[in-house]
Amino acid sequence: MQEGRESELKLETQELMMRIETPRHATTLRAAAMFALAALVMSGAAFAVEVWTPDTGEVDLEELPRDSAEARFRHAAALITAGQAVSAAAQLEELLKQHPDAQWAERARFLIGVAHFADKKYDTAFAEWEDFHSRYPKSALARPAFEFQLQAALMRIREDMDGGQALFDRLIAKAPDKDFAVRCQKEKADAILAAGEFFRARDEYLALVDFFPDSPWVPYAWFKIAECDLRLAEWIRRGTEYLESSKKGFDDFLTTFPDHNLAAQAQDKLKEVRARQVAGYRRVAEYYIGPGMHPTAALPYLTAIRETLPDSDDARWADEKAAEIRKNEQVPLKGETIKTPLPGVAPAPQDVQPPAEVEQKK
Repeated sequence: MQEGRESELKLETQELMMRIETPRHATTLRAAAMFALAALVMSGAAFAVEVWTPDTGEVDLEELPRDSAEARFRHAAALITAGQAVSAAAQLEELLKQHPDAQWAERARFLIGVAHFADKKYDTAFAEWEDFHSRYPKSALARPAFEFQLQAALMRIREDMDGGQALFDRLIAKAPDKDFAVRCQKEKADAILAAGEFFRARDEYLALVDFFPDSPWVPYAWFKIAECDLRLAEWIRRGTEYLESSKKGFDDFLTTFPDHNLAAQAQDKLKEVRARQVAGYRRVAEYYIGPGMHPTAALPYLTAIRETLPDSDDARWADEKAAEIRKNEQVPLKGETIKTPLPGVAPAPQDVQPPAEVEQKK
């Protein structure tokens, strides 16, 4: 029976996680409350299921009995679905002070975290679930509590980068298993990347590779490291070293994980990297080709354009410009020699006789 409840809780948690990712916080609050109350039903609470499901509409709180501690607990839980999370938390905390060992105490402590989460107090909610784990390490609600902590860390990191990272670090340190720990590390890195913190994100993906080298998320992390380098190049604008690092990263990814589901995206990213490299080479080449500059200095960049995107319009433009420069500046092709006089040394006239022959004629 217990195993069946845990399976149902897992399904409810997965549904909640999908809803939580929607942009409307009202949906998040509603989904969180519905999940928590469904969890109570599955854990054996003796009250009608229809009270807690959205299919039957809102419950009239005034009709709920409050003639016993357990009835007041049910009423406090119902406040969450009514959007009164602050009142729910206060009433649940007061009930636990009066009845710390009640049969419903475990569920009440879990719900206090849900109430604070619904009130957007993510640090407080996270701490409540930490306390819940210490009190009930083998609870059927332990896994859902970990899932809620992950969402609290994600919500927090959107508000405050350092505060969110701190929650993630605490969660990873107390993760129930390795798979959940690596998932938290991946979610942390993704959230930091989404916030535009490319240096930090790169470090977090590297940490995933270092701390969890056997994880199936490692290829994903390498892909994201190369993507971070590409975004850094865009951000710095002239970050040619990051473009080169990104190119190498995607090349290595395709060599090491050719059948990965991100391989096609890696190919597209490589095209983007090469296009950005060529755009940079062309800017420099055009600068040197400009009036009063040194056209020969453009030749290495024109060559790089042709080698990077050989079948492109840019490559054809580079070949034309290189040919013009070699013609006008007398620059040889590789392997070709051009005979030119040494600077400052005039060639001897062909019709001048050697001095000895001039003396004989006299």
